[in-house]
Amino acid sequence: MTIETDREDIKRLFAPVAPGIKLGIQALREVHEVGITIQASISPVLPFTPDFPKLLEGIVDRIWIDTLNIGNGLMGKRSERLGKPQLFKAYGHSEWYQKDIHHRVEKYFKKTFPQEMIQVSKEEAFPVFEKGT
Repeated sequence: MTIETDREDIKRLFAPVAPGIKLGIQALREVHEVGITIQASISPVLPFTPDFPKLLEGIVDRIWIDTLNIGNGLMGKRSERLGKPQLFKAYGHSEWYQKDIHHRVEKYFKKTFPQEMIQVSKEEAFPVFEKGT
């Protein structure tokens, strides 16, 4: 399930038609509670609070990190054509559009989650897995 941020103000700017964050977190929690393996896709990475990893702790089995620079195999060319760098700049969030943001986000999430639970899209996809593996 995709959850780009834990900030409603950011969601409204960058993903205005996406479901609300509280609704998404509740859905993750409910699905996880019935034993379904959950992967949270932080895709694309948008500005988030320091509490974002903790919000996902205990309700996801995997974290997938993807950015507007490494996603879709075009290394940011599509995002540039769509004006994403200017959008981030216009709202004062240029630091979240850096080419290395996936490394910084991965490092930050490693403070809460073990390495084996985190994957960056540029590197490879998660293998198919069973609950508890």
